[in-house]
Amino acid sequence: MNLNGRDVTVDTVVSVKREALDAFRAGDRTVNFDAVGRLDSSAVSLLLALLRRYPELRIENAPDDLRTLARLYGVHELFAGNGL
Repeated sequence: MNLNGRDVTVDTVVSVKREALDAFRAGDRTVNFDAVGRLDSSAVSLLLALLRRYPELRIENAPDDLRTLARLYGVHELFAGNGL
C-alpha cells in the first residue's frame, strides 16, 4: 500500500486502515510512506494494528517523524526488522 500524498492523522486513519486491510487481504504486506502527507500518532496506531494481524508487515520509506513518534511511545522495538 502506497501512502503517496495521503495524510495519516486522526481525521483520516479510519479510511486509511480500511484501505490497508483491503490491500493486505489481497496479499500486499508493505506500507510505503514515500511522499506521505501529514502524519500524527495515528500512523503508529495504524502500524501496530497491522503488525498484530500481519507480523510479516514491511514498512518502506518511513519518515523521521514516524520513527520519532514510535520511539516516543516506546514501541519502536516492536517494529525491529520491519523497516521502521
